[in-house]
Amino acid sequence: MHRFTRSTTQNERFFIYYLAVAVFIAMLLLLCPMPEMGRFFRYGMDLLHAPFFSAFAFFLDQKRRARRNENILHPVLFGVLLCALAVGLEAAQSWAGRHTTWHDGLSNILGVLAGMLFSADYSKERHQRKLVTRLVCILLLISGSIYGVCGVWDTLQAQLKFPVLADFETQNELLRWETKNASLVRSRQYATSGHFSGAVILEHGRYPGVTMELPAGDWSAYQSLNLDIVWPVSDHHAPISQNPNYRFALQIKIEDDGPCDSFRDRFEETLMLRAGRNQIQIPLAKIVDGPVNRSLRLNRMRRLSLFTTESINRQVLFIDGIRLH
Repeated sequence: MHRFTRSTTQNERFFIYYLAVAVFIAMLLLLCPMPEMGRFFRYGMDLLHAPFFSAFAFFLDQKRRARRNENILHPVLFGVLLCALAVGLEAAQSWAGRHTTWHDGLSNILGVLAGMLFSADYSKERHQRKLVTRLVCILLLISGSIYGVCGVWDTLQAQLKFPVLADFETQNELLRWETKNASLVRSRQYATSGHFSGAVILEHGRYPGVTMELPAGDWSAYQSLNLDIVWPVSDHHAPISQNPNYRFALQIKIEDDGPCDSFRDRFEETLMLRAGRNQIQIPLAKIVDGPVNRSLRLNRMRRLSLFTTESINRQVLFIDGIRLH
């Protein structure tokens, strides 16, 4: 009895040691600042969340199962602990200067569940192992990797379609965009290139708008940036649509990859939109001269933003056919 107690205590110490080491490695990978990466590598990193936490959970659960005083509650409680840890590490990334996203947190949880299930299946006798359990594990890993796969695929598609920067023909293309006090969805209305446009809903707030991370490509071989913007005016705004002098001020901002984020270090212009379709054409020579003390690097273009500086009521714009010509 004394020998059994000593062995149990030793197993618990080893388990705590392995748990501490595993948590330290997870913190090192998730909380350390990362260098600036392009879309392909960022989404590639998203692909690793579910497999990493699956291996993380499998390793720790195997060490837990090595303890002799196993009971039915341990797998459930331990799984809940690992899921909470996975979500907590993702949330803590914002304190380390990294982005916290719901899809990464979900991928972490799905990875933990897959690892726990695979550990339970692996610990059974060979004749008791179930193919269904392994299929569920694989489905969990695939589900946790979908966001990263979609991002990697869209990045490759954007490269192939260059010099077209955006035409909203695929749902994955929305991954290129970020919104602020606004929303962006695909729409079959007012499409000028293909079958879909991007419907931008600008809400009341400070600088509502959308920002696209530009696909990699050299702009220097082209003459202008073209885009179509439709500002539909509804029936209750009939006096506006009948007034040819009425305009809606929309800002366009174009940036390369540095060296700073100052308004003096980018191209920015006000687009005065009329009701209906607006075909915008901006010469690249004008874009290059946007910064005050330097020229934009056309082979390292990074972001394009459309926003308004006005405090406005809710407005809807349709954008399409953003391309170099």
